[in-house]
Amino acid sequence: MGALVIGGGPIGVGAYFALKAAGVDDVVVSEPSAGRRAILSALEVEHIVDPLSESVIDVCRDLTYGEGVAVAIDCAGAPQAFPDAMQALSYSGRMVIVAAFEKPIELSTRLLIGEKVIRSSEIYTREDFGAVIGAMARGGYRTNGGWIKTVEFGDVERVLRELREGRHMKVLVRTP
Repeated sequence: MGALVIGGGPIGVGAYFALKAAGVDDVVVSEPSAGRRAILSALEVEHIVDPLSESVIDVCRDLTYGEGVAVAIDCAGAPQAFPDAMQALSYSGRMVIVAAFEKPIELSTRLLIGEKVIRSSEIYTREDFGAVIGAMARGGYRTNGGWIKTVEFGDVERVLRELREGRHMKVLVRTP
């Protein structure tokens, strides 16, 4: 079973590690930002796709011997990525949307052929936190590799500008 994560930001990285911790071997992460792709590479993500220069659909189909991935998780909220993710799904594949979309998604019913399911999820339960903490304790989540940066409270304004420029992924702030 393969999976696709759309968006390699902090939520996408978390989704990637959750899939790996659940035993999914082949996870493709689609990310247009070169800086984020470099961080994904440092985290040893095996299948990283630049959707601006290569076909996410083709990569997923090649990885799954033409079947398509069983699940796609949209962590980007980029309406243009949604159709590709739907086409990368296998028969009865599941699309899970965890991103917030600023613009409407154009959904052609043609994308639903093959009994595909679309779900949304953005609430975390105590069980979810427990599962993540357990996976972290077993080494299933990497906190090194440059995707998490800790800054002092006085640096927040500068780091927010840098976040907008795509220079960081996840920033934790130490309070005074």
